[in-house]
Amino acid sequence: MTVVVINDFGYVNGGASQVAIENAVALKQLGHHVIFFTAVAPIDERLQKSDIQVVCTYQNECLKYTNKAIGAITGLWNIKAYKMLDALLKKLDCSSTIVHVHVWIKALSSSIFAAIARNKFRMIITVHDYFLACPNGGFYNYRKQKICPYHALTWQCVCTNCDKRNYLQKLYRVLRQMVQNRIIVKNQVNLIFVSHFSETILHDQIPYRFYGSVILNPIKPIKKIENGNNVSRDYYIFLGRLSPEKGADLFCEAIYQLGLKGVLIGDGESREELEKEYKNYEGIQFTGWLSHDEIGAYLQKGKALIIPSRLYETAVLTIPEVQINYDIPVVVGDQCAGKEFIKRGIIYQSGDINSLIKAIEIGESDSWIQYSNENNFAKYNEKIESFYYEILDKK
Repeated sequence: MTVVVINDFGYVNGGASQVAIENAVALKQLGHHVIFFTAVAPIDERLQKSDIQVVCTYQNECLKYTNKAIGAITGLWNIKAYKMLDALLKKLDCSSTIVHVHVWIKALSSSIFAAIARNKFRMIITVHDYFLACPNGGFYNYRKQKICPYHALTWQCVCTNCDKRNYLQKLYRVLRQMVQNRIIVKNQVNLIFVSHFSETILHDQIPYRFYGSVILNPIKPIKKIENGNNVSRDYYIFLGRLSPEKGADLFCEAIYQLGLKGVLIGDGESREELEKEYKNYEGIQFTGWLSHDEIGAYLQKGKALIIPSRLYETAVLTIPEVQINYDIPVVVGDQCAGKEFIKRGIIYQSGDINSLIKAIEIGESDSWIQYSNENNFAKYNEKIESFYYEILDKK
């Protein structure tokens, strides 16, 4: 079997790209012919060492074009990506080839779906976010910092200025979504959802027929720090992008009101404001982005990991990554797919500071709830391979 793995980035810049690259490497190890099609270099050394054929358009992320007009046009229709993918697919046998798409919205554009449809290849999309239906990819009003109540692309959706920047940007995203919907429907659409939660959210929002399956993402545990079992646990941990939708401000306020210690590992647009707001409170520490080993050193002394996101999350890989080696409790909101991955911790009402404070207070009394979740991430590649064959066998 030949598998063409498609992803905007040829390197790891987030969870989705990590999964795409690991997916390609694992398939190669299973003996399949793997081609990795991407737009943005550099190319991850794991792809090179695995002797995987890499086809790269060597373009920028659309938002990073010096000429903003060219970047906007490329975001709607990347002609170079279309031509190169079309030429690649023409050389392959569609009866024994699967095209597996991970991320396309930031560089490749939906033009790739036109090339796939033209050559009549069977296609699978791993749904890492909500861009299949929602113009801003999150069913989230960034202006009001609330979950969006509207169905995607209804008049209420189109008329709502929910974009981080301005309404003109929202209208551009609506146009991009309309172009995508018209193209993608020409394919036989097969979807891999990374959580049952995201499948539920998207099921009635996707405007075309599809066949779907839930396959949890593979997990790369954060390396365990040896001799850490007897270390005292002193603080709560926030790990991720420091932004309003990720709830970094909720984390800080809860820690401050309770008079506890908290560490924020990560960076983002909210960092400067939060550092200024809590500069006189010594209990809150900002570290910036850290290496896996450095994160591990903090985790072994952490009381719990707190995921205070205000928006829907498709899958929070951080939760199983840290629980496998550190057995650290997790506090996570009820509107986050992370609740499916939690083994020990507390689920609270998303976006509500009082509910978050109450959850942390319960944790302070060491009354963590034990959940029965036993996700087997080791079987990911087996499930992916099985799904490929299932799609190839479909008429």
